[in-house]
Amino acid sequence: MSFLSGRTSLTTVNTSDISDDAITLAKMAAGTANYNILYDGSGNPTEAVASSGGGTVLISSISASNAASVDFDSALSSTYTGYLLVGVGITPATTDTQLYLRVSSDGGSNWDDGASDYSWVGAGTEPGGGTSVARYDFADTHFALSGAPGSASGMWNDAVSNTSFSCIISHPSDTTLYTSFNATCSIHGWSNENGSKIASGVRLAAAAMNSVQVLAESGNITGRFNLYGLANS
Repeated sequence: MSFLSGRTSLTTVNTSDISDDAITLAKMAAGTANYNILYDGSGNPTEAVASSGGGTVLISSISASNAASVDFDSALSSTYTGYLLVGVGITPATTDTQLYLRVSSDGGSNWDDGASDYSWVGAGTEPGGGTSVARYDFADTHFALSGAPGSASGMWNDAVSNTSFSCIISHPSDTTLYTSFNATCSIHGWSNENGSKIASGVRLAAAAMNSVQVLAESGNITGRFNLYGLANS
């Protein structure tokens, strides 16, 4: 019996009788769901403890290159009540343009862009002179990821400027609540200045949304975009 260290006739099996790395997962005793095994500094197991839960689960990652939009088709479901959408290293094809978000209820076949589909408020400091601003629109075609439009306040197209954002999407599959958005956005733009913005808003419909889209106010965009599910446990 190759898994034993030379002993073939046993009435009991001691730890020293079992060769290293001989025990597979299939031969391990059943444990308790959602428990983790703790190991000491030497790598020896010490105890099983309940996992803390929560965290993020990567659903999809898109590397966009001069794209008209970044579409996460049919990526939202009832599996998670909240999602985290992150964009990094975003550069626009058009200078001084804003970043928009839209959702869809039919897998991205049609994006909700009606004149009164979204309500949002945004505030922050614009890169064009460091001006503090607060803007809103209670009946718009999009959610303003980058906060609010203004002269020289948008994403910039040059060799070094780029934009990043994070946005929490809440209850997209709930048919009794509006899908809501909460975003922070950092822009390096006009005159080599930084802007920081926050925005919140909703899709003005109590309907299940299963897709999310990011696009520029004008022109194409380049960057990395990741969508995560926010695990409850």
